[in-house]
Amino acid sequence: PVDVSVEAADRQGLLRDISEVFAKDKTNVIAVQTQTVKGTAWMTFTVEVSDSGRLARVLGTVAELPGVRSARRR
Repeated sequence: PVDVSVEAADRQGLLRDISEVFAKDKTNVIAVQTQTVKGTAWMTFTVEVSDSGRLARVLGTVAELPGVRSARRR
């Protein structure tokens, strides 16, 4: 399991959109923690990945979503 941090502008459907990226890549999400303060969402996803290349690809896709400022491994 790997922890992934996402910082984004809070908007409706943000969690759904990020979860959809993981689902399409068949990446198992085993935990999620979210917090929003003054329009900024901080999310930590604990995911199961088989290799670092796959993780990098998924994080790149998450980073391209509207409003996402950063997506990185913790």
